[in-house]
Amino acid sequence: MDGRAAFTLTANAGREWATDDRPDGDADIYGVTADLGIDVNQNLSLFFFGMWEHNGYHDEHLSVNDDLIPSARTPAATISTSSRPG
Repeated sequence: MDGRAAFTLTANAGREWATDDRPDGDADIYGVTADLGIDVNQNLSLFFFGMWEHNGYHDEHLSVNDDLIPSARTPAATISTSSRPG
C-alpha cells in the first residue's frame, strides 16, 4: 500500500475498585483493540475499529439479575375446557 495504510493492535488491562458499594465487588478488566486506516485515494479514506473487553467481577451476587437465581419449577396449571351440563 506504499505507506497509505496503518494497523494498530493494543492490549488493555486494568482494575476497577467497587464503586458506590457495588454488590459484585471489584473487577479485573482486560481486552484488545484493533484499528485499520486506509487511504484509498486523495478523496477517500476508510477506518475500521474493533474492541473486545472482559470484566471479571470478584464477588458473585445473584440477586442483581433474577434470571440467574435457581428456583424450583412449579408444575404448570391444568386448564379444563370441559363443561358439565346443568
